[in-house]
This record gives sequence, C-alpha cells and structure tokens, in this order.
Amino acid sequence: MPSFSTRLSHMGSFRCPQCNRDTVYKLFTIRKELEVAGVSLIPWKKEGEFVECQECRSTYISEVLDPDKVSWKIKPLQLQAAMRVMLLTMLADGEMQETEIRKVAEVYTHIGGEKMHSTAVRTQAEHAKADPRGIEEYLEAMAPRLNESGKLAIVKSAWEVANADGKVQEEERQFMKRVAKALKLKRDPLEAVGVHLGTMMTTVGGTPPGATPASRSPTMSATPKSALPGRGPSRNALPLRRAR
Repeated sequence: MPSFSTRLSHMGSFRCPQCNRDTVYKLFTIRKELEVAGVSLIPWKKEGEFVECQECRSTYISEVLDPDKVSWKIKPLQLQAAMRVMLLTMLADGEMQETEIRKVAEVYTHIGGEKMHSTAVRTQAEHAKADPRGIEEYLEAMAPRLNESGKLAIVKSAWEVANADGKVQEEERQFMKRVAKALKLKRDPLEAVGVHLGTMMTTVGGTPPGATPASRSPTMSATPKSALPGRGPSRNALPLRRAR
C-alpha cells in the first residue's frame, strides 16, 4: 500500500458548503512518499490536494474554492466515502434488508447529508455494486484526503448499518476490518468509536476514548453535525487568503 504525506500549502477564507457560511480553510498538498525497502523516506510526487474547513473540519476537493462551483453543492469527502462504505456494508452479507436501508438513510442525514428516500438508497446501492473498484482501492484513493475524525465517522457509520438489525454477520465484521485497514487510521479505530469487531461486545456510542463499556450508548452520538469531523493535521499558521 503506498504511503502519503500532507503539507499545508496556505490558509484563507471560503464559503463552506456544510457550514453554509464563510469560514477559514486550510489547503493541503498530498505527496506520495518515496519508499526504500518498505520504509518511507521523503515526499516526492504530488498526488493532489484537498481543503479542510476549520469550523466543521469537513474536507473537500480543491474546486470548492472556486465561487462559480460552490452552487454545485460540493459534498464533504467523508460524507461521500461514508455513503459508499455504508452501502457496501449493507451488501456484505449478500442481501439488502429494509432495516439496513432505513439506517443508511438515517445515518447519512445525521452526519450532514440531505434526507434520502429508501428508493434513492437502493439506487445508489446498485451503482456501488456496479463499480469495478474494490473497497480497498476506493478508500486508498480517498484516505489521503480525509482527516482522522472523518475516517472515524466512516467507520462509525458502517458499524451503525451493520448493527441495524441488532446482529452483525461474519461477512460484515470482516468487511469492516478491511475498511479500517484501507483507511490507515492513526489510532485504533475500534477503541476510538467504541466498537469491538472481534467479540461484538458493544455497539457504537458517542463516548470519548477510555470510557467504560457500561457508559457507552447503543445509539448514534448526539454530537452536532458540525462537530463530527475532527481536527486536521497540526501545521504552522500561514497568512490568510480569500478564495477567488
């Protein structure tokens, strides 16, 4: 699996589609790292860039800085990835249950998306099945453009769908392990979102890491949408620019 590094290019202000107001952004450059004998040495090849809102911490493609394209309602990258992962989690055991379809729509709205009808969920699921890319290939391309808590939101969303009917199949557990690995989280994703994929001891809760299982809630966290994506890479501040 290739390694990537991110570097702060500049800061500025823009119209965040998720916050729906002017906020401060950071633009990060993604570079593929040169590896020797499996050890990452130096960043050498530019692979792209992404924008991170400093209010809601959502990440976007750089086109979000173009005022002429904001009207497209560009979606946060973690929202797009969460939808794909939820759909494939739902399909992991070979069938789509109505409880899972409703849960996909519910979670998608909870993490910042628009309200969805079950028909739209089914249609997107068919598109996801038709995509020749496996989940690893899809997430490995997305991961460098996601901050840490955006990745955690994806894992948490997938767990909510897998546990929609109160039980998680072995195929779903294995699929979620693949998701966590492809995202290359910096910390243990299972502990961070309160999930244990091996023994299924608890479901996702909104408690901070280190909380006891008894204190965890079996439902989605009541965290506001704006607080879901977390802090991005720590970098030195640079002069602000206004997106043109």
